[in-house]
Amino acid sequence: MGIKVKIDEGRFTRRFTARFEPLLAHEVKRLCDPYVPFDRGDLKGSARTVGSSVWYSTPYARRQYYEHKGDGLRGARWEQLMLRSKGAELTAAIQKLVERG
Repeated sequence: MGIKVKIDEGRFTRRFTARFEPLLAHEVKRLCDPYVPFDRGDLKGSARTVGSSVWYSTPYARRQYYEHKGDGLRGARWEQLMLRSKGAELTAAIQKLVERG
């Protein structure tokens, strides 16, 4: 006698995504913080997580993201800078989130 299990993958994916994506966005925001260009802190301070995204709401955020030359750790495309040095930390955080469910 066999057992048959049917899983509604769509429902599972929607539930998991709804819980997981905001937590992941928050973690990305936290890890990117040291890489965001900083003069007076307006750009860094404007960071907000919205669903699965991180938004920077200053008028010059886009230009800084694509063109900032950077000093030290800070520079353009700061999430890529973060991934190069803290990718393993982000992976570990994702693993923890998945394990907690």
